[in-house]
Amino acid sequence: MAVDYQITDVLPHVFYELAQSFGIGNSVEGRDICCGDLTALNVTETRTLLLGSAALRTHISTSFPLDVAELNNFDDFDTCSAVPSCRDADLKTFWRDLSEHVRDGDSPWTVLEDFGFFDDYTLCVHCRDVVETGLREYREGLWPRLPELFKLVS
Repeated sequence: MAVDYQITDVLPHVFYELAQSFGIGNSVEGRDICCGDLTALNVTETRTLLLGSAALRTHISTSFPLDVAELNNFDDFDTCSAVPSCRDADLKTFWRDLSEHVRDGDSPWTVLEDFGFFDDYTLCVHCRDVVETGLREYREGLWPRLPELFKLVS
């Protein structure tokens, strides 16, 4: 409908929601589908969704490597004051598990808040803040890139 009525401002967000529901994770079985079915999409829109989903998966796998040491901001964890440090304790396991959830299509915030993810790991306040700041920066950086990822820019 947004395409038919040329409401182009919402398209990046619509395609993102469709990708989250139908394209990111390995399986959509058992997921709540927010956006109906895909039969309403024409060939061009389906192609946009498929190519954008692939680009989004690449972006996610780059942003959420399975090894926390591959993070660009891994040095932010250097000021951890916990003994033993979070880097030596649960940080690696926490990050791997978070990354696996996100790579399967779960929102990082859903994992942290709805799943109570922090409760399962021993991370100090500083390291929790680093994770939350990193996720906020990821989200703030992702939204402006959606038109590019879904090739919606002319």
